[in-house]
Amino acid sequence: MNAQQDAISFCWWNLHDFAHFDPNLASDSRRPKRDIDFEAKRDRILAALRELFAGGYPDLLAVCEITREAATDLSQRMGTAFDIAVAPTYPHDDGFQVAVIFRKDIGFSADTPLLAEDVSEETRPMIAVRFRRGDTVIRFVACHWTSFDSPQSRKMRRRLADYISRDTYEFLQPNNQAGPLNHHTVILGDLNVEPTSPIFEEDLAAFRDHDSSR
Repeated sequence: MNAQQDAISFCWWNLHDFAHFDPNLASDSRRPKRDIDFEAKRDRILAALRELFAGGYPDLLAVCEITREAATDLSQRMGTAFDIAVAPTYPHDDGFQVAVIFRKDIGFSADTPLLAEDVSEETRPMIAVRFRRGDTVIRFVACHWTSFDSPQSRKMRRRLADYISRDTYEFLQPNNQAGPLNHHTVILGDLNVEPTSPIFEEDLAAFRDHDSSR
């Protein structure tokens, strides 16, 4: 990492059905009808990021509702300094995934995607990327949890929250760690729950104020 860079920037964005153009899928209401429509949306996304980040891009960009092809194209347009992490295909894959685009060669590396057991078939894997500098490790976990439109969706979100809570605890307090720990976790994404939902305290063991969280 450049010695002058004493902070990393990160951003989350639900891109709402951001798909590459595929003439065989153009009849799908979630997908663009023409290649020019895809390019126009991609360019608007890039322009918004440059406006937010002083002409550049965040060190880590986590997004959802994006196809793998669109994510790859977006990453390439951001420049050769960036790499991408996204889950591999799976049987009930609808094409729209969570992706994390991160700056290479400054300390980021991708972990294995995370997926809880006993969740609905359409549940998308969570994407974990860690940043390391010296003894400090920050793990970013990008999520897009089950939407509201399923009778079982509340149960699925609770299972996802329980899973990520246990996984985070194991990362923060590993049994095989020798010496002092300097591990941190950032969970970000579209959890499809209201900020006042009891799922945060009951299943994620999270708090809404700084003193309690410490």
